[in-house]
Amino acid sequence: MPKLQPSRRLKALNALLSAIAPEDTENRTEISKAVDFFLDEVDASEDSDSHIIDCARSIFQLHLQGFRDSIGLAFWEVTDLEGEPLWMRAAFLAKLNELAGYSKATLLICGLQEACRKGAAFWSKAAWKRFEEARNHLDEIALSWHRKGCDLTLIYF
Repeated sequence: MPKLQPSRRLKALNALLSAIAPEDTENRTEISKAVDFFLDEVDASEDSDSHIIDCARSIFQLHLQGFRDSIGLAFWEVTDLEGEPLWMRAAFLAKLNELAGYSKATLLICGLQEACRKGAAFWSKAAWKRFEEARNHLDEIALSWHRKGCDLTLIYF
């Protein structure tokens, strides 16, 4: 499975966050302009892998504006899968705790695919297996730790 182009990843993230956040026409126009700007920046950047995460974080924060009281949004960047699984679990639980008081919450998880692929341009069977195991593990943690009645969305970016 080839790596998705940065511009397509940012457009997909914007579409997902637009569906989650309440509709605000003025805010959506501003976000659309910002996404176009970020797309130009990512295309011009030589190190698009690290730059796309910065752009994703900015888009995430733009969608956060004005809805912080009603929708919990948190951002988590996975930098290394080689570390102790206990530390990864602790970091994930810390992000879930940030969202504990919300009835509707979204957690954007960036870098999990890159950490599993270890910089390769294409997916190998071993990398895909690492990604599936890591994602399933995080999903199980989220299911067991989130509060009943909470609408929790995990977005793997």
